[in-house]
Amino acid sequence: PEDPAADPARDLETAEEVRALRRAVLALEPRLRELIDLYYVRGWPFHQIGERWNLSESRTCQIHKRALRQLREALKEAA
Repeated sequence: PEDPAADPARDLETAEEVRALRRAVLALEPRLRELIDLYYVRGWPFHQIGERWNLSESRTCQIHKRALRQLREALKEAA
C-alpha cells in the first residue's frame, strides 16, 4: 500500500520553496546573509551577534527584521 505521507507533488513544491529561499538569502547584502547564518544556522542569540558586530541586541534585532522583510519581498516576487 502507498504511504499517505509520501506526496511527490508536495515534495517538489517543498524543494522549489527551498531553492527560492536559498536564492533570496544569497541575494541579501553580505552582513544580512551573515546574520541569517549566525542566527538560523549556528543558533547564535541576538546579543552574541551584536557583540561580534559591536552593536546592541536591539540594533541586531532591527537588522534581523530588515533581513526578514527583504526575504519576504523576494519570495513574494518569486511566487
